[in-house]
Amino acid sequence: NKALQLKLDRAMSVKDIYDDKIEKLHVSMIELDRQKEALEYELESEVDMTSSMSGEKRMEKREKMILTQIERMQKRIQRESHREVVERFGQGPHRIKFEILLPGNASGYSNRTEYFSIELAPLHLMPHSVHLFLEQVYHGLWDGCSFVINGGHVLQAGPYQHHSNGIENVLQSFKDRELDVVSFQEYSDEFPNKKYSLGFAGRPGGPDFYINMRDDTKNDGQHGQS
Repeated sequence: NKALQLKLDRAMSVKDIYDDKIEKLHVSMIELDRQKEALEYELESEVDMTSSMSGEKRMEKREKMILTQIERMQKRIQRESHREVVERFGQGPHRIKFEILLPGNASGYSNRTEYFSIELAPLHLMPHSVHLFLEQVYHGLWDGCSFVINGGHVLQAGPYQHHSNGIENVLQSFKDRELDVVSFQEYSDEFPNKKYSLGFAGRPGGPDFYINMRDDTKNDGQHGQS
């Protein structure tokens, strides 16, 4: 059917355009990370040079200026993330359905497939984190990954090799697309670490994510996990 083929061709063309935009955004984010590191190094250098001087206020001013620049770069990443999510995935709410394989055991239970769904935080609250996770799912990076930690208070999933997925280096797929970690932590008081809430594990966070299996609000905030 020519009409159907034409629609398919147009859809693939739009997909290519979006993929190109995403790649450009990744390049921009890498450059922002590089600038952030350079500014942090500059701050450390300024502190070293002025450590023997009496200009404490001057040093504090320099530090404030550097931190302001870092904050501006983070806001720029958030704006770009928000725009890219809206263009590719819509305004939200953004929901994801996971299919998991539960292996059998010696007690006679056979392999079975189960499902669970999650809803991501509103885009305006954590655009960078939402963007990263949606892109990971969009590119199929979570296919073949595993839940590797059951600590009682959390379940943690990550790109780890498992005998059933047939993939030798699952993490490399995340790294190849530069979708393995967030550039910085995002947090909102509107989404504390209550039971069944999710977050990126580690600092700054990713690609592993965890599911809280109990209320853990005492570890909320930038000093907890992202």
